[in-house]
Amino acid sequence: MALPDTVVTLTFKRVKDILTLGGCPSWKATNRNRVQNCVYLICTRNVSRNKPFYKGPDPHGLGFLIGRLSEEKTEPTSERSLPSNPRRVHDIESERINILIREYAHIHFLNLRQLVRRLSREADRNPVHFVSMHDLGIDGESLDWLPVPPRDQSAIDRYNRYHTQQRREENMRRGRLDF
Repeated sequence: MALPDTVVTLTFKRVKDILTLGGCPSWKATNRNRVQNCVYLICTRNVSRNKPFYKGPDPHGLGFLIGRLSEEKTEPTSERSLPSNPRRVHDIESERINILIREYAHIHFLNLRQLVRRLSREADRNPVHFVSMHDLGIDGESLDWLPVPPRDQSAIDRYNRYHTQQRREENMRRGRLDF
């Protein structure tokens, strides 16, 4: 196995959201150092009954986007995650990161999440894995790369308000304390 050069996330975010935010946010800040050694981000689709924010047609585990990491690679984000276990609501970390990309390419890689879980040394339930693009059989140089649009703070603020409202509705639906 080659050295990990790719961070793979399991996300419910749409491509539009990822491009608005300039990357894929809300990952534990403890991953920051490992992301610094990566060149690529791959987003795999999270279709979950527990977090019904994604309502698109993609199947669970589909690899749908590859990004080339920006020079900064990460930044702090104000977005917070909702733990899957209601007893862990107090364990939410306030410090999360956005994994930043400068270019992206659309992909359609069925069951990529399952392949990544087999290749990775991360815990099976971890939504972030570090692997090699070579081991995935993906040639980054053969993709049609597009530039990530310039970031618009008002669009980011609208997304954060929308996402916060989704989280609050999900908390109420599941009988949880809001954060």
